[in-house]
Amino acid sequence: MLANIGVIAGIVFLAVELQQNNELLRVEVELSRNAGIAELFTRIAESPELATVLAKYQRDEELTPGEQLQLHSLAHGILVSFSGVYSQTEAGRIDETSLARWGLIFNRYPVGGVALLADHWDASKDYLDPEFVRYMEENIVNER
Repeated sequence: MLANIGVIAGIVFLAVELQQNNELLRVEVELSRNAGIAELFTRIAESPELATVLAKYQRDEELTPGEQLQLHSLAHGILVSFSGVYSQTEAGRIDETSLARWGLIFNRYPVGGVALLADHWDASKDYLDPEFVRYMEENIVNER
């Protein structure tokens, strides 16, 4: 009888430990995502060159090929980050509310109020996870 009680107690302890581990994983994923966003804005703030390119883009001024590459790389990096958040959401590690503001960000990128991601979507989507592309096309891109 005592052995059975010990086994049940062990199972309960394991379940509690797994729940705590899952919560810790969710927190780590959220912190990592927030750190990535903060790093992006810090990079822009600390790079006068990138800030100038974004300002030129916002004013619809002609960009050099290097500046175009710089903006496309920035947009593609953000979309790759979005794809990672989407994957973590699908895996249940991030709450689905994380996707709620994507339409605003996609269509009016918060730095300068330009549609950087929307403008670079077609050039980037072939390199992204097909499930993420499907989600974006159904819920964000076609909502413009």
